[in-house]
Amino acid sequence: MERIYDKKKIADCIAGSKYHDVLEASDIDFYLTRYEKGELVSSPFEKELLFRIVEQGSIHICLIRDDGTRYSLSNGATDYFLGDMEIFYPRSNNIYAEAAENLLCLSFSIEKYKEKLLSDPRFLALICKSLSAKIGTMTTMDAEPASLPERVISYMKYKCGDGTLKGVEKAAFHLHCSPRQLQRILNRIEAEGLVRKLGKGTYKLVLAAEGGKTIKGEVHPLKMQPPPRLFPHPWQQQYCDDGDDKDHADRQNDSGPGKAHRTCQKISAQQFDTDAGKGDQ
Repeated sequence: MERIYDKKKIADCIAGSKYHDVLEASDIDFYLTRYEKGELVSSPFEKELLFRIVEQGSIHICLIRDDGTRYSLSNGATDYFLGDMEIFYPRSNNIYAEAAENLLCLSFSIEKYKEKLLSDPRFLALICKSLSAKIGTMTTMDAEPASLPERVISYMKYKCGDGTLKGVEKAAFHLHCSPRQLQRILNRIEAEGLVRKLGKGTYKLVLAAEGGKTIKGEVHPLKMQPPPRLFPHPWQQQYCDDGDDKDHADRQNDSGPGKAHRTCQKISAQQFDTDAGKGDQ
């Protein structure tokens, strides 16, 4: 990591930041931190806890399990906040952030400015927005589809900008599969017309625009699901489906033989429930 204290460079970054109004009004001594690709940006071994705003480049955030395996949690690019959770919650001993490419961040000490930040409503509003976006992404992806092809489609829809997957190895890491597995899936769903290949390792999701397509032999996670059953018992729904056209018209008018049929069906269902309850006793 390299720290940069050049006031002009810092001022230029603040002026070009999405959050420049809040940053310029704050009484914080910012500096820049620069990281090379593959360098750890945040880890449990840091001596100083920093708040960082990504200005250039991107990061991977992952959890290292006790057995040494890596589990991808998130990734971030320009304007991404790193350290927002640490303002309110103790630092995790298992979560690491790594520079996915050469990285430049606006940084400051959390410990030094924590009280000042907590009394600044404009800054707190930015933190709330950042945390809400992260929670929203995580909850969307938590309901993970059952199969790898469904996970690939969900990943492209929710995690890839404009539905475009760039880099098979990088995506395989996030999907917790091998690059070879992912390539087979991409070839398969390309043949089925769910994605379009734009170049080497680059695929565009076309499902959202065209709709109606499903992964062969599977129920697609993005396809509209049927509405829930309106009646808990099949016999309660029967009177809505049976009968000829005249009976149907009578039922719509709540009169005639259709009404009597409907009443009988409801009484039968209620009587069945009552008798079943007696039997349980």
